Amino acid sequence: MKCYSLISCSSDYFCIGIYTSLDNLYVALKTVVTEELKEWSKKEIKTWYEVKEVYLDNEPLECYEFSRYGKKIKINWDKVF
Repeated sequence: MKCYSLISCSSDYFCIGIYTSLDNLYVALKTVVTEELKEWSKKEIKTWYEVKEVYLDNEPLECYEFSRYGKKIKINWDKVF
């Protein structure tokens, strides 16, 4: 099953959540970013996140790997801001 993993890269590289569609991922990202816009610029925020296309039916080498490794998807920031 193809899903999308939202990755935080701001202080450490970790998965925030796995979403079954890009629309669901954008809703979550917009919610997270809304709070950050109070203190940070859009330019800075854009460097803090990545989206990876992941497959849940692949067996990872380690439990956490399925959520952080996959094809990088370009974020459409117009849908977020």
